[in-house]
Order: sequence, then C-alpha cells, then structure tokens
Amino acid sequence: MKSYTVPSFDGTAIDSATFEMLGALLRFLKPRFLAEAGTYQGHFAILAAACLDRQQCGGHVYTFDIEDFGVEAFAEKQGLTPCLTFAKADFRDVLSLFPHLAGLCDVVFIDSGPVPGGTTNANLRWDHWQFGKQLLHPGGLLLCDDLLGEWSHVDEIKAECGLFLSGGRGLGIWQKPYG
Repeated sequence: MKSYTVPSFDGTAIDSATFEMLGALLRFLKPRFLAEAGTYQGHFAILAAACLDRQQCGGHVYTFDIEDFGVEAFAEKQGLTPCLTFAKADFRDVLSLFPHLAGLCDVVFIDSGPVPGGTTNANLRWDHWQFGKQLLHPGGLLLCDDLLGEWSHVDEIKAECGLFLSGGRGLGIWQKPYG
C-alpha cells in the first residue's frame, strides 16, 4: 500500500491525536467529497486526499485558506493533486468558486483560525460553521476542531454538536438531518 506523508506537527496545526482519529473516521466513512476551512499546512487536506486516492472513488477534497502555506506543492510531490484542490480564498467564497459543492459534501472540516502573526474576524469559525452546513448532503458530517479553546461562539458550536470529543484540542461533530 502506498504511504503518504504530512508536514511536521508544529503545535499550531492540528494535533496528532485528532489527526489519527480523523484518519480512522475517514477510512470508516469512505467519503467522496470533502471541504475544509483553514488549510494551513494541509494536514487534513493531505489525509483526506490520501484516503480518496486509496479508495479510487473519483472523490475530491476542496480546501480553503486566505494564506498559501504550500499544500498544493506538498500534495503534488505525493501524486495527490488529482484528489485535492486548494483555493487561496475565504471559505465563505466556496459556492462562488465551486457552485456544484452545494449539498454535495460528505464531510466538511472547520479548522480556520488566526493567521500566524495576523488578525482574524472574531466570528470567523462561527461563520464558517454556519456556512459549512450548506455544503453537506443529508447525513453529511460537519466537524470542528479546537473546541476546548476560548473563542467567539465556541459554546454555541459545542451545543449544536451531536458528539463532542474532549481529546486533543476538542472536536465536535454535527450531522445534517436526513429528510
């Protein structure tokens, strides 16, 4: 089986325990279409693209960040670009860039946050959380990392989650209702 690598875990990116748990979840779910808010170095994007590549299902991960930290080059070295699209854009611009994603996604992962050394809208994650619901088909999963942190609307997101995992930095999972 082909192996893939991700950038080093630098303490700012997703933590390794959450990364491993998400890998198990993706292998279990076998999603075809995924979207991510907050690419940073691309840990989740590479993980998701690798899962799609192994499945050979024709799926795709779309990842969005207002800064480019080189995820496409990292994916290209591993032959994952057929499964991954990076857009240097705000996640709320998804539907203007990729209108076909409305109601198509199996999984949406929200890991947006402050740009290192920069400033961010205090409601950014909440806005992305609310927007991500539009991308899911019924039964699709909305995931949000860093729910143990203290930031605007974190308690509201936790309250909406059907499942809150307190390991790592805290991960919430919400499922779009069927019907």
